[in-house]
Amino acid sequence: MSVVRTKKAIEIYFILYLAALVFLIPDGRNTNKQESSGEGIQFITPKFALFPEKTNLTCRLIMDSTGPRILSIDSVNRIYYSGDVEDVKFEFIIEDQFLKQNLVLTSDIKPRSRFFRLEKEGEHQSILFYWVPPLNERQNKTYLVRVNAYGSSRTDLANTKGLSDAGRVKQIYKVTQQFSLLMIYVNDPQPTQQITQQLPLQLLGIDTLFRSLPQFQQQTSSVPIGPIQLLPDKREINAIAYQQWTNTVYINNANPIKDLSKIDLRVRLEPQDNRGVAEILDKGENKFIIHGKTPSTGRMVVELAVVRKYDNADALTRFTVTPTPFEQPDFPKIMYPEQRYTFDPKMPLLGIEPKAYLKEGNIIRAKSNQGEKFVFTPEITDTGKVFTFERYIDNELLGEKHFTRVLNYPDPIIYEIIYMGQTAEVITQSYGFKDKERNEVVDFIIEGNAKWQDMRGKMTILQDKATVIQHFRFEAKNPSRPFQFKIQAVDKRGNLSLPKTYRGG
Repeated sequence: MSVVRTKKAIEIYFILYLAALVFLIPDGRNTNKQESSGEGIQFITPKFALFPEKTNLTCRLIMDSTGPRILSIDSVNRIYYSGDVEDVKFEFIIEDQFLKQNLVLTSDIKPRSRFFRLEKEGEHQSILFYWVPPLNERQNKTYLVRVNAYGSSRTDLANTKGLSDAGRVKQIYKVTQQFSLLMIYVNDPQPTQQITQQLPLQLLGIDTLFRSLPQFQQQTSSVPIGPIQLLPDKREINAIAYQQWTNTVYINNANPIKDLSKIDLRVRLEPQDNRGVAEILDKGENKFIIHGKTPSTGRMVVELAVVRKYDNADALTRFTVTPTPFEQPDFPKIMYPEQRYTFDPKMPLLGIEPKAYLKEGNIIRAKSNQGEKFVFTPEITDTGKVFTFERYIDNELLGEKHFTRVLNYPDPIIYEIIYMGQTAEVITQSYGFKDKERNEVVDFIIEGNAKWQDMRGKMTILQDKATVIQHFRFEAKNPSRPFQFKIQAVDKRGNLSLPKTYRGG
């Protein structure tokens, strides 16, 4: 009798296998169907087709003393499209078949889910769908993924026949496909019962039916099967220059500890001297932990390549590390002797060791040990020198060196001569300091009939405290002669202004 029961059981599973084949055949009845959105947009299915690479993605798990553990996972599905269309957009509706809850992903918005991700491939006319199972769900699960694709026609809409004027405003082709995601615990006491309760027969894929058989579950192999897949936790990493970063790369269908004959970590620096570093910190049964130092500028591309020892199957993935932009420092580009200047490195205090230096060659003239502001007063002997302003994090140069030059103060100038009838008012400007006192005009070289008097009460000192504006009254030295003269102003440092002539009113 037992022989007869076994034969009937095999026949039943064979019938289920055939049923799955029938239900997985795409429905072609809607090939020429038109669908209206009610908003002047018509969705038309001809000339546009969608082809999922796989009809189901299966993740095999086992429950042990440490919790759920992935044995193997088919985590990527590529969905191709073809047709005379452009500006293709995708919508993925992921439905939990047991809870009847939906999650919607679109190709133009970055998904917020930790378990699902999309990556468009324009050059291949396809989109990649990535998933990892939620390990907090400690039971067999099935998700149905419905894919809607929308594409604009490349042809002239005005020549499209059979459409109303409103329909010609915007014509979009729409196609739909679907596939399933399966979580199967191979050591579940009643896997067949749970799967059939959660998944309608028409959604069961071929792989699902065989994996639900008791015979398959008893023959689980420890040798990985299927293509190797590498999935970085972060495709792009932004971190402070020279600081440590860490990324996890998950691997499916291979154990990094025992299944790989080659593990190759490659680093491409752009530019080559940006000092980025990457290395493998640790390996687990299904992941690599990679860490390193963030480059100072540009970016660093990290590539991980592996080869499986059983069949030489290989895989490659990459991610990028980019330094977070810092604010540009605030500092004077030009300095004058004996004036006080403030240098602001604008470096964040994030538990790092920021430092800033003002250097004359290799000599440190001023510094900030914690990245805060500092002041510097150049001396007269610094006139003509060029200083470098440098910022460091953990003793590594941050960005480029900045330069500032110490210039000599300009010579005094005669700004204006104002006619006042029998007198004239001369206005001068002088700059800088002499022996730590403000530099002023103290004398005039006069050619002609004039003498002068300092109008001290009208002297003005500008906000920079290095510019002095003075007023002087000139009158004829000999009243019987014409009131005319040519003068040059002389400051405390002995510098002369350009000459200026006065010929009276």
